[in-house]
Amino acid sequence: MQNNFIIYTNEDIGLEIYAMRSLCGLESKMIIIHKDLESFDTNALDSIHKVFKEYNQAADRFDPEHPPHTSPEYNYLMYCKSFFVCDALDNPLTKPY
Repeated sequence: MQNNFIIYTNEDIGLEIYAMRSLCGLESKMIIIHKDLESFDTNALDSIHKVFKEYNQAADRFDPEHPPHTSPEYNYLMYCKSFFVCDALDNPLTKPY
């Protein structure tokens, strides 16, 4: 994948991503932003965890092991996509893109 990327992740995974893309000579085609996932909307994350505790998301589902039915973190990550886009557009690091 030779596209320019803005990647939101923690520091540990950021180092792994950098190493993998460096092997392909793509380290200059990415910006890694270290930001805690919880920092985007802590109230939403708490609400999603509460719903998962109170209601079985996998009940009566065709594929009950699918991440949207089993992982509050996955759902929160999907919820945060718009935050990532807005933050990337506002972030001065994205100007070359």
